[in-house]
Amino acid sequence: MMTFAQIRRAGTALLATATAVTLSACGASTGTSNDDIVIGSLGPYTGTYSSTYGAVPQVLSAWEQTINAAGGINGKHVKVITKDIGTTTGAANAAVRELIDRDHVVAVVANQDAGDTAWQPYAASKGVPILSATTETGSYIDGNNFNAQGSAFAVVYGLGEQAKAAGGKLGMAYCAEQPSCAQQAQLLQIFVKAQSVQIPVAAKVPATTADFTAFCQQFATAGVSAIFNSLSNELAQRMNDTCAQQGVQAKQIISGALTNLQWKTDPVYRDSVVLDVVAPFFDTSVPGVHAYRQALEKYGSAMTGTEQDNSMALRAWASAQLFAAAAKTAPGAVTSDAIKQGLYRLKGQTLDGIVPPIVFTPEKPASAQCYFRWSPFGQFQSLDGAKPTCIPAATIDPLIAPVLQQMTK
Repeated sequence: MMTFAQIRRAGTALLATATAVTLSACGASTGTSNDDIVIGSLGPYTGTYSSTYGAVPQVLSAWEQTINAAGGINGKHVKVITKDIGTTTGAANAAVRELIDRDHVVAVVANQDAGDTAWQPYAASKGVPILSATTETGSYIDGNNFNAQGSAFAVVYGLGEQAKAAGGKLGMAYCAEQPSCAQQAQLLQIFVKAQSVQIPVAAKVPATTADFTAFCQQFATAGVSAIFNSLSNELAQRMNDTCAQQGVQAKQIISGALTNLQWKTDPVYRDSVVLDVVAPFFDTSVPGVHAYRQALEKYGSAMTGTEQDNSMALRAWASAQLFAAAAKTAPGAVTSDAIKQGLYRLKGQTLDGIVPPIVFTPEKPASAQCYFRWSPFGQFQSLDGAKPTCIPAATIDPLIAPVLQQMTK
């Protein structure tokens, strides 16, 4: 299995080659004016991961229209320019340079690029802050990256707690194509060992897999009591159903990054639990989620109720809301530096319950060591009152420290 250093170097090499990228501007207008506050966003909206990220441009468009309908930010309209990087090597690097050098964005918002370490130094050199909407390496090692959500560390720790309660033997299936999947597998191995949980099977599964029999047999032979499946929606569903047909009765522990409407009716997911870094995206009892759902109903109804109506979409909204919260504190022009200073002023911000309390410190990466839980079977229901579970620093920091050391090598 690759080390974090190898993963990071490989991702940097793959993304070093610039390539053309399609520009898609959110919102009704097609241009910008000198009075607009221009921000950029990028992610794999099409291709292999479209079922997970595909609605993000619509969400950002809904956010833009909601903000502008309310008078903008400090009297100025906002303009979001989205870049679809798909699965094209080098697309993210080219996209960020266009956003900064041609479009003159004051921030990169809702970044959902798994290889963000390849281009983050360039953004930092230009003084442009990154507001990520994903838990990738860059958000943990770059002080210019401001992440509006809980952390993958906390989710992995919570996963270990769920696996321990289910019997202590965890099987894992993870995607072969994205380095972040291998990274997640390594996190699990490190964390759950300290939680007295075994991982007898950690299977790397290609997206082209047609027959999951061999993987299911591994789970059955090892006698796993819980399974964490971080494949795409479609692949995960086929694997889980195949394993159930072969008699595997392990409890499903699910990442909130995936949403599958079949969870509600498929017995495979009875008693399963979803762990996420933002509040349950469907729970309108959370004020911030209520406002989000209202915006979608008005400006993005085409994606509501689909599998693209998921946690990743809410994470993008949260990132944009974080930008707005910071920008509103600017005493004058909304510049890149004003955004950063505004982010530092936000102490304990939760974006009306969407995210755990956020605190940013100059030049230091920050992440809230918290996660949310919800139940998918029957109907999507929040657990823990839609409140985050936060892990004490004394418990989680010793586990995180060696991982961060490897990430920075």
